Amino acid sequence: MRAFGILSTLLLATSLTGNVFAAGPTLTCGAPSKCPAGVLDDVRAAAGAACPCDVAASAKAYAKCWKPVVRSFADSLGKTGFPKACRKEVARVLGSTTCGRSGFVLCRKKGGSACAIAKAKKCKDVFPTGRAFRSCADACDGLAALPFPSTTELATTDLGALVPDPDGTLTFDPAPSALDDVAVGKVIVAGVSPSTPAGLLRAVLAVERNGSQLVLRTGQAPIQLAYSKLHVRGSGSTPVTSAGGSTSATSFRPQIDFGTKKEFDYVLFDGDGDEESKNDQIKVVGEIGGGFDYDFGLDVDWVGVTELPDIVSDCLASFADVLVGDPPQCDIDQLIPEAKVTFVVFPQVNADANVEGAALLEYKKEVELASETLAPIIIGPLVFVPKADLTAELSGGASGQFSTGLHGSAVFETSVTVSSKQTQTPQLKEPELISSDFGPNETKVTLQAFARVEVGATLNLLLFGVTGPYATAKPYGAIEANLFEDPCWNLHAGLEATLGVKVTSPALPLIGAVTLVDWKAPDLNAIDLPISEGMCDPPPESSILPPGAGPDAVHLAMPTYTPWSRSWDSPVDGSNAASPGNGINFSDLQRTIDGRYVRSGYGVETLTKFDDAGGLTWARDLELDGVPLEPLRVRSARDATLFVAAGQSGIAPIVLAKVAQDGSAVEARAWDVPFDVCNVEVTALTVDDAGDAWIAGGCGDTRSFVLHATSSGSTFRLLGDIAGLRINVIEMIGDDVFLAGSVTEDGDALVAFRLGADGSVVYAKRYDGCVQAPDAIPSAAIVGSQDEVTIAGSGGAQHNGLILRVLADGSVGFASFPGFGFGAGSVFLLDSIVELPTTGYVAGGSVVNLTGNELTSVPSAALVGLDAVGNILWQKRYTFGTTGAYSNSGHVAVRLADDGGVVTTALLADASDPFTGGRLWAFKPFAKDGAIDFAPDAVTTTSLGITNLACSMSDSDLSVTVTSVAVPSRAASLTSTPVGLTTEQQTDD
Repeated sequence: MRAFGILSTLLLATSLTGNVFAAGPTLTCGAPSKCPAGVLDDVRAAAGAACPCDVAASAKAYAKCWKPVVRSFADSLGKTGFPKACRKEVARVLGSTTCGRSGFVLCRKKGGSACAIAKAKKCKDVFPTGRAFRSCADACDGLAALPFPSTTELATTDLGALVPDPDGTLTFDPAPSALDDVAVGKVIVAGVSPSTPAGLLRAVLAVERNGSQLVLRTGQAPIQLAYSKLHVRGSGSTPVTSAGGSTSATSFRPQIDFGTKKEFDYVLFDGDGDEESKNDQIKVVGEIGGGFDYDFGLDVDWVGVTELPDIVSDCLASFADVLVGDPPQCDIDQLIPEAKVTFVVFPQVNADANVEGAALLEYKKEVELASETLAPIIIGPLVFVPKADLTAELSGGASGQFSTGLHGSAVFETSVTVSSKQTQTPQLKEPELISSDFGPNETKVTLQAFARVEVGATLNLLLFGVTGPYATAKPYGAIEANLFEDPCWNLHAGLEATLGVKVTSPALPLIGAVTLVDWKAPDLNAIDLPISEGMCDPPPESSILPPGAGPDAVHLAMPTYTPWSRSWDSPVDGSNAASPGNGINFSDLQRTIDGRYVRSGYGVETLTKFDDAGGLTWARDLELDGVPLEPLRVRSARDATLFVAAGQSGIAPIVLAKVAQDGSAVEARAWDVPFDVCNVEVTALTVDDAGDAWIAGGCGDTRSFVLHATSSGSTFRLLGDIAGLRINVIEMIGDDVFLAGSVTEDGDALVAFRLGADGSVVYAKRYDGCVQAPDAIPSAAIVGSQDEVTIAGSGGAQHNGLILRVLADGSVGFASFPGFGFGAGSVFLLDSIVELPTTGYVAGGSVVNLTGNELTSVPSAALVGLDAVGNILWQKRYTFGTTGAYSNSGHVAVRLADDGGVVTTALLADASDPFTGGRLWAFKPFAKDGAIDFAPDAVTTTSLGITNLACSMSDSDLSVTVTSVAVPSRAASLTSTPVGLTTEQQTDD
């Protein structure tokens, strides 16, 4: 343990008898200690806790109290740990105190190089230590706590009749005599007692007496209001684990007792709720131990001011006005001097952590493992409540099946000195590694992998239970794997540290948010060490691209699966299948972190999840406050859950819910947007790199909206004023937001906006087609590596599809118009689009030939293969059913699989109930040409017959206003109920 220590020894040789007090003990300052490191500090702290100075009746009574404490240390430490010379020194230090000595003071001798216990009337030079420091050892170390006359330091006996209330009300019955002159603006300081487990540092806002009863309304106060001079030092050790069980009652070092180690077992996500299936989850298991040694110092000095100045007292008294709703009349933080804090910390951590699983998307989540509040530490008049928190942080990216881990330990040192006034840069000592010992656990990797697991501990020293300095130490293991590297994978271990000081009054009635100290160092990487490396074990026929990236060239040309088709009953509103237009209806399919697919969209009633082989994982009905919730859009959250966006009539215009990968409910939030602000129609959802959600949609008139929802709040913005503005698409471009939609004014043009996260306009454009197809409606968009955006949608009154490339500045890169012909009596539009890793696109569409034969006149699903500039490579129409019994289908969503397939979903009308009985249809043809062998009389595959139509598109600047509007939000009750669906298949697999 590092400590400032008490570098002093009594010169007067005595024994552990009552006679030590008769001569008036004298202590020479600065003499070296004869005790092993830390022993003197520990015994003094234990004696101070067991024998409060202010209740000692006499010096002999005080000695009678602390002698058993010394003996218990002698018994537990033995002659080696507590030698005879040290025991004598301890007895002399404990005897050189004014505890139990009425009328005695700490008197300077020999110019301040010695301290003596003397009667006040015989001492000409008193050490200015204050009432809190009563020992010559404190005086020699320069410790001091000089209260203002307006400060009342309550003794332990004064607290016996106290009943505190969490709102800061203190009720004394009967009132102690120490509070006879209590008044508004006075400051009360108290130590630890049964009624004040964290001590007290409060300013009086109101005083009420009722007979013997005294009621004080108080608020938390900064320490500068209590003391004209404060110089305290302290040290300690807070082990995160106790290797030998609980600590004896006499030990100074507070303990967190989790047994020998704290074990943890946490599943970040599990796609199907089956813990035995390892390829759809990320799981971390292990144990952590260690702790912190620390030194702490706090200094306040009014420099000769012995009474609280009137301007400060008047300001303090004005804070009582907040009790009746009036603001205070001053800023007290400007009137008080600085407080300087020094915090030296020696984290010692050891961990054994193992992580395994597979993921297709990036993830990051911090997990709380345990938290424990320790016994308070008393340093002079200050009371610190140590609090230790154990956490784990899981992060990673797309990876195949992997398992890895590490074990080891590290010790390092770091420190900071910082002032509450922040007049200069804090003096930070970056971490210095003292020792480390890390080793790898068993590691196996099948494909591309990136994963990182941190398990760490944070120590907070909470001043009077509120705020204080803190330090964090997190050992981590990180693996990176790449099939093209040799060796394939590398395992690194390291240690990250955080150091900060936050000593501030909370937002309570007295001071509000006045800050004593609030500073945090940048995250510090103390070490990063290579631990192990090895070769990957790729499964046969696996893609060389990262999992979730889609097929590589080999798998695109030679898929490694058998195409399949499935349908499930009643998850959607079937009447929408006969309306292929993308002006209102839309479809949504997302690939999830566990490699499966989740279907949502306009008219969807049941959220469904299925796997790459067409197996239904689960189906869920969501309810918000007891009312069915229709899941319009789904996106993966960074914490491995799923965001679900909806607008629920009669409940809330905007709902953002979260469900786990197994479909169970996590949480939900609702925004009650007033009708006169926006008649909300939710249409789009995306997630930014911070894991925050963005929801967009229309307002039904000249405006649309975009909502940015974060964990700490939300921002609602209106976009306008343009006739018929309706946003259909939202995607992130770095930190900016890309929005695309349509307008009705001046030719029904497509429009796009790129906005900064603060609502500033980067560009606003409208896009007009040729005379034959002047209008366009976007359905989906893909953001490229150069901030370009590829949009899929419709044009020509939805008679043709549209592929539009928008460059980084909003200008047109290219435009393609696949369709039957301008003005033809048919509908063809693109609902969705995915980009192949090789080159080109696959788009999903809806088609109906209004004047065609029985096969083509039925609304049907369509897929189109396109090259890099939107030219048609192949085209397919998929008509569900058989002659005389075809069913309407459409609103097609597509996602790429890694094995060469394109997973496709469509809305399907139920033949027995075409208006209300909707079905979900999912099938997986080859991405290279849309080929799939359906069973006879199940689905008919034909050519669409579309061509690239001759047309162009131009851009022009558009004026758009962005206005922030305050919209309230609230937590909502979300339930998720499993639903059993009947499955039918249309292939012979």
